[in-house]
Amino acid sequence: MTTFTLNRRALLTGTVALGTVGLLAACGGNSSKTETSALSAGDDLSKAVSYNEKDRSALKDGGELRLSADGIGPNFNILNTNGYTAGNLNIQAAINSAFTGGFYADFRGESHMNEDYVTEYKAQTVDGVQTVTFKINPKAAFNDGTPIDVNAVKSYQTIYTAAASGSDYQITPSPIWEQVASVEAVDGDTRHVKVTMSKPWYPIEGSFTSFLHPAFADPKFFNDGLNDKPLDQYWAGP
Repeated sequence: MTTFTLNRRALLTGTVALGTVGLLAACGGNSSKTETSALSAGDDLSKAVSYNEKDRSALKDGGELRLSADGIGPNFNILNTNGYTAGNLNIQAAINSAFTGGFYADFRGESHMNEDYVTEYKAQTVDGVQTVTFKINPKAAFNDGTPIDVNAVKSYQTIYTAAASGSDYQITPSPIWEQVASVEAVDGDTRHVKVTMSKPWYPIEGSFTSFLHPAFADPKFFNDGLNDKPLDQYWAGP
């Protein structure tokens, strides 16, 4: 039997539907049958895919959606080594829109700017120096009222810089943050963020627009503050 493992990136970008079209796994004992897909090598996979796209306004009110989870908690900090699980990641992706941040993927896997958070975005390399600049929606805030601004980006840099130097953060690695030279507000505007890389990272487009409440910069809170309690006031969204 062939087993396919789906990761969070595949689930969020919609590549599951595309990646499994035409894949047939033969399971069983000594079957002499050979199963093949409807498409041959080199064929256009898009021809085997169809959508019944509907506008959101066509959805009826009410109803209930239930999704399976392979386990949640006990640490609800998804950056923590004890909280980085598939179940916690799927929950955060569904209810903490600050985590998914400034870009989202539609059901085709195409990326779009989420203007609830990011209204402008630009990545460029000038004289060998790679930078990302973006503007945050002035209305964006965490559930406790804390503004989502440059400090919600600096919190990542603070944590990953400290972790790289051997601090006590129980954190999962993030190679891209190890290549960040600075995070700063542009011309004093805390909603206009500039990230400068110490060396280029590719692909860079869409990076750094996931937002983390500044409270997580405290090592004790980062490690233990969300044990057995989600504390959704530090998230954003429903």
